[in-house]
Amino acid sequence: MVARTTLLGRAEMIRRVVEDGRPVAEVAAGFGISEGRARTWLARWRAGGGAGLENRSSRRSPSAAACRKQIADKLGMARSTL
Repeated sequence: MVARTTLLGRAEMIRRVVEDGRPVAEVAAGFGISEGRARTWLARWRAGGGAGLENRSSRRSPSAAACRKQIADKLGMARSTL
């Protein structure tokens, strides 16, 4: 998955919503993203400020992978089916 916006783009999107008072749906459409994704960035910004707009890793933690392997082994299933 490729990010549709950059950190600066996300900050500009938030500025338009918060400072300019523009509707989230309108701003999202202008940036080519869904309203839901724009609301996610807005919520992350409200929770963490500028740091909330940083990309997050989508990599699974080793403990989650180990847990999946253990469950799959116990059930006699392939890990990919979990």
